Amino acid sequence: MQEVARLERWWWSTTDGGAVYLKGEVHNDQPPRSLQDGDFIMTSSVEEEQRSNAAEGKLITTVSGRKYILGVAETHDSLADQLEAARCEWRELQKKLHSLKRGELQLHKRPRGHAPEGYYWDALEGGWFDECGLQYVKVKDKKRKIEAIEKKVAKAAAEVGAAAVEAGEPRTRVVAEVGAP
Repeated sequence: MQEVARLERWWWSTTDGGAVYLKGEVHNDQPPRSLQDGDFIMTSSVEEEQRSNAAEGKLITTVSGRKYILGVAETHDSLADQLEAARCEWRELQKKLHSLKRGELQLHKRPRGHAPEGYYWDALEGGWFDECGLQYVKVKDKKRKIEAIEKKVAKAAAEVGAAAVEAGEPRTRVVAEVGAP
């Protein structure tokens, strides 16, 4: 038995000439076309008799003879929601573009040096971001800073002590207080 392609997230659409066809994501497409699962397609036109029987799980045959089992239909609400979300995103991008043109938004220059691995510079936000949009945050560990300062002080004290011995001065003890940065 030959397997039949499945059409998910489908809906009806019409051409200017009045022909009605299906749009949606194809799964398990058969030769000679053999599209990848999840590819978006537009079928050839579908006759009125086939359209009236269209429902989830039903077999539809197009005018060209291709057969599809219909999966979950795309509802008007979800299409309208997707359209509204795209429009909102477009409006936000338009606002940013107009603000840039007017000079209200300042582009942040990229700092010198290498980017943290897996991050890119966003000139509008002024920071390093990963592909998920999360900002890079450098961890500032107070304990490590104090240890680094103590090492620097100890090195400086050793240098001062060595310089005093070379100058012939009696050996002195250098005491330094380490405070919080």
